[in-house]
Amino acid sequence: MDDLDRALQRLQSLPVPARLATLEGDVLARIGAERDAASLTTVPVLGFAALVALAVGVAGAALPGTPAEASPASLSAVGAGVPLAPSTLLMNIG
Repeated sequence: MDDLDRALQRLQSLPVPARLATLEGDVLARIGAERDAASLTTVPVLGFAALVALAVGVAGAALPGTPAEASPASLSAVGAGVPLAPSTLLMNIG
C-alpha cells in the first residue's frame, strides 16, 4: 500500500497536462461525429427495407392464391377412427 501512496503523491506533484482542458469537448465532438455517421448509413438502409417490404406486400396481395385443401380425416392424429387417438387410449382406463 505504501507504493501506491507514494505513486499517488508523485502524480499529485506533477503539473496537469494541458490536453485535459479540451478532453470533454473532444469526447463530445467524437460522439456527435459517430452519431452523424451512423444516421447517414441507417436512414437509407431502413428506407430501402421499407420499400422492399411494401413491394413484397403489394405483390403478394396482387398475385392470385390457390385455395388450400384439407387432408382426409383418417390422416389426423386426433380423428375418431385412429387407433392411437387420445379418446381410444382413455377408454381402456377403468
